[in-house]
Amino acid sequence: MELQINGHNLSVTTRIQNYVEKKTARFDRYMPNLSDVRVDLSEQKARSSSQRQIAQITIRDKRGTILRAEEQSNDLFAAIDGVTDKIYRQISRYRGKKRRKWRNSGNQDEFLGEPLPIDEDEENAEQGIVRYKQF
Repeated sequence: MELQINGHNLSVTTRIQNYVEKKTARFDRYMPNLSDVRVDLSEQKARSSSQRQIAQITIRDKRGTILRAEEQSNDLFAAIDGVTDKIYRQISRYRGKKRRKWRNSGNQDEFLGEPLPIDEDEENAEQGIVRYKQF
């Protein structure tokens, strides 16, 4: 897993870099095929102080899957915490989809059983009016 930390309108200090590495170190456990993790940290000039610090994480998988999350907060560390929580929820949802597809890809005859036999009387019966509507 390759980790890239980019800062826009702010300098990435060693404290911030160590904090981001600590938070993103567990991504390999949940998605073992990760190829690239990109963390973009930025500071915006906004009127409200609650949306000045922005953290964005983009994860790329070897199979081509891209997961992205963004969080805005007044504190950079709170924004990093929020975006990692969002990305963990996306990873669990993505893994759940993969498991459901894997479980449902088995032999359908096993689950459905043998088809029911068709009664000869029903087969020879004449098709009549099934439903009558009046407007």
